Amino acid sequence: MGSRKGPKVDVPNVNPNPLPELCEEFKHMIEQMAGTEMTMVIQKTLTMTDLNTDHSRLSMPFGQIQVNFLREEEKQNLSQRRKMEVPFMAASQMVGKMILGQWDMRKDSGNMSSVYVLTTYWNEVAKNNELKHGMWSKFGLSVLVMLINFA
Repeated sequence: MGSRKGPKVDVPNVNPNPLPELCEEFKHMIEQMAGTEMTMVIQKTLTMTDLNTDHSRLSMPFGQIQVNFLREEEKQNLSQRRKMEVPFMAASQMVGKMILGQWDMRKDSGNMSSVYVLTTYWNEVAKNNELKHGMWSKFGLSVLVMLINFA
């Protein structure tokens, strides 16, 4: 019996463009929320699945995450299928909460592939920011996932 999946398409881990500068208005909003430090977590090309409203999530494959942004306890909780509520701020200046989870998927080879996913308001964020397949950034507004440290 054959696999129902189509051929695997390699998605490059490195984007050809430099990290865009955040607009001043966005930086000001972060400062108003007491943000002290910004770190890029992932810079990825949006896939069709990321933008499929039935899937309703942004995937962040472990292999594309550029920094260790979670505490050990948070990693453990996520690996045990516990979800975390995390604050977010979209480029459209929408502020709210999303759910961060970890999905583990068994590959045909028997190996496990894991991704972090942001869910809950993802469809709304994608629509309000006019995100499209193949897009990796939108500027004057950024669609990169960044970690903002709040003191």
